[in-house]
Amino acid sequence: MNGLLLDPSISSANIGDQIIRENVLRALDGVVPITGSLPTQTRLTRSQRRTAADAELAIVGGTNLLSSNMPWYRQWKLDPIVARSLKHKVVLLGVGWWQYQDEPNRYTTHMLWEVLSPDLVHSVRDEYTKVRLERMGFQVVNTACPTMWGLDRHNGVASARPAQAILTLTDYNRDVAEDEWLIALAAEHYERVVIWPQSIRDAAYARTLTGDFTIAEPTLAAYDALLAVGDSDYIGTRLHGGVRALETGAWGVIVAVDNRALEISRDTGLPVHARGEREGIRATVERRAPLDVRLPYDEIHAWKAQLPVAG
Repeated sequence: MNGLLLDPSISSANIGDQIIRENVLRALDGVVPITGSLPTQTRLTRSQRRTAADAELAIVGGTNLLSSNMPWYRQWKLDPIVARSLKHKVVLLGVGWWQYQDEPNRYTTHMLWEVLSPDLVHSVRDEYTKVRLERMGFQVVNTACPTMWGLDRHNGVASARPAQAILTLTDYNRDVAEDEWLIALAAEHYERVVIWPQSIRDAAYARTLTGDFTIAEPTLAAYDALLAVGDSDYIGTRLHGGVRALETGAWGVIVAVDNRALEISRDTGLPVHARGEREGIRATVERRAPLDVRLPYDEIHAWKAQLPVAG
């Protein structure tokens, strides 16, 4: 079996894509041998297209790279030439839709039918994406995001409020009033507030805001080091930064700035509030209820079981 990973973290400034990659590889360990990686965020070169053409299977996971308008918005850099090298080889793993959108246009539908396997079942991370793909004729299961698999081991674990809050912001979806309110809320309930930038641009944005906080290095190693101390709660707008914190056993709440966290929360109970729900966010931070997520293990196991393994 020659399996490729289509990797959103290559050429990405978003550290969340590194978190996705790490968890996708963990999810595939012992299921499909991955022999190489190719980018999704840059167009495949001629050499990379030859690698893709030689592969038997290509898995893309965890990211919101699907969109209804591929010619104009392409997080996944597909075109007819690239699609030929991936024809019917791609299987989705916990993928999501970019935003709430109208029905996919004809070009998008054609591109997806060119590259996605018509025979295997695709895994998506929320019901909205599942319905979208089913309407297009694909076989789909909702497995939640692979970054969340195993998160329910922390269900029901209560803890005392720590001294520090780790906060995240989203540069490309700014709301100064709401973001400064979130910083003030954290400062009201914690002795220290540290903003961890999930991208370099998040750090630049944070420096324009008013509040009592420090800014950590924009690296995954720096974030993991903060979490490893075990004295932090998480409050922030970054989905994968939030899940990373919860995975360590930290308490946290995600403030959704788009469809992604909201849709996952509806399906799984992930602790999420929409930005602007100030009363709800405040009540959640004050109450600090233990985690209570639901994960679709039947669907996860079924998706894994269908995949061919090395002979």
